[in-house]
Amino acid sequence: MLTPEQENARTLMKLMGLSEDEAVQKLKWRVAISATGSAGERLALLIKQVVGLTVEVVAIEDQPDLEFAINRPPAGQAPLQILATIDAQGMVAWSPSNSGRAPAGDMPPDVAMKIAACYAAGYILSEWRGGEHCAALPRPFTVDFAKLGITPALANQAIDMSASVLVGGGGVANGFLWAAEELLLTGRLLIVDPKTVSKGNLNRCLLFTEADLGENKAEVLARNVRIGNLELVPFVGSFDAVVRARQRVKQAIVTVDSRAARRVIQNGLPLEVLDASTTDVTSVVVHSHAQPTDGACLACIYKHNPAEDERELSIAEGLGISVAEVKQDFIDATLARKLCGIHPGLDEAALINTQLTSLYKQLCGAQSLLTNAGEQALAPFAFVSNLAGALLALELLKFSADREAATQSHYLTLDPWRPPHKLARRVYGRAADCGFCADPANLSVLASVWPEWLGSGDDGPSEAAA
Repeated sequence: MLTPEQENARTLMKLMGLSEDEAVQKLKWRVAISATGSAGERLALLIKQVVGLTVEVVAIEDQPDLEFAINRPPAGQAPLQILATIDAQGMVAWSPSNSGRAPAGDMPPDVAMKIAACYAAGYILSEWRGGEHCAALPRPFTVDFAKLGITPALANQAIDMSASVLVGGGGVANGFLWAAEELLLTGRLLIVDPKTVSKGNLNRCLLFTEADLGENKAEVLARNVRIGNLELVPFVGSFDAVVRARQRVKQAIVTVDSRAARRVIQNGLPLEVLDASTTDVTSVVVHSHAQPTDGACLACIYKHNPAEDERELSIAEGLGISVAEVKQDFIDATLARKLCGIHPGLDEAALINTQLTSLYKQLCGAQSLLTNAGEQALAPFAFVSNLAGALLALELLKFSADREAATQSHYLTLDPWRPPHKLARRVYGRAADCGFCADPANLSVLASVWPEWLGSGDDGPSEAAA
């Protein structure tokens, strides 16, 4: 499998048009973070966690290429310097030639701090990229917590997660649980994922280490994460299997990595959906809805498109198997044997239960495919995945504080490289040709599964049902 460095290099090669050698050299860029005060030092620690998965974090005396100074003047003589403040209003970052603002001294909620750390990492990496993209950024770069709807009261509410299922254990799920460490969560949260931790996950997954390689993602997260009074329970399998075991799932928190998988989850008839996704390094999407709704469901937002068929065909041609075999998603013993016959050197036992797309990425990286078919979906940098996860945790706070406001679909789309703005959030209308909610039969079955919420025609369930 690809290493974290190879994943980052491949993304950087496409992002900046670099050769492999140039990308590898670029990844040796060195960043120092300096800070004073409790808020500044806390933010510094979090930024180091996130940006350190992409470039090297060093001490001020180790001749960094850039210094990010929080609530203080620069401590060294780095060629590039960024000044920043953090307080309850938000984070502001600027270069010495621009003006910012003095910090108010108030401590922001910890979940806001983690969102700010992701944006700070992105701002640092914008300087790393340089060029027109960097020049076009607003200066000062302001992350206004009010525009994201973050308040101390919102962050300090207690939420029982016993009716929730976290679907997926990859980069966005890592970001969600990393941010959720700062929330008052109780009960039992089921984490669902059939896949194992690979080296390529380590370029963006804050909660995985090399010691976790080869182990199931859900089991690793349940072991590695501590969230107050919340019990994390791993489930090695699919969302469908959970639905079969539980009969129904009230709230699906969705972090899976494909459009098709999201449509399958919608077909599992959850009453509530909170979802976050990334498009390589270019965008973050957060969506939530509660039934009944006239807005978009998961299948509306992630409708089937021709690119998915092209992708499946590319994988089939590249691996030398059929499209039908690609659709099974995970490699069983029969397919593992076949793949080893086509691609000598693969480990048959290790392939079993591996996702086909993961193998495809591995062989692409090693230039071992049978054809040059298909454009690769690139792994996002750490700040993008973890920003998506942190914003999903924020969505959980908003959803839990006012479920009625979530009876319409909510859709947030952001450029992770630029500051957030309140106009990014809007209502996403139902798709007339949606494969799920455009079919009255599906809505009828949904109502039969949730009669206490959808069957009576009332505004909501009884107190006992809630």
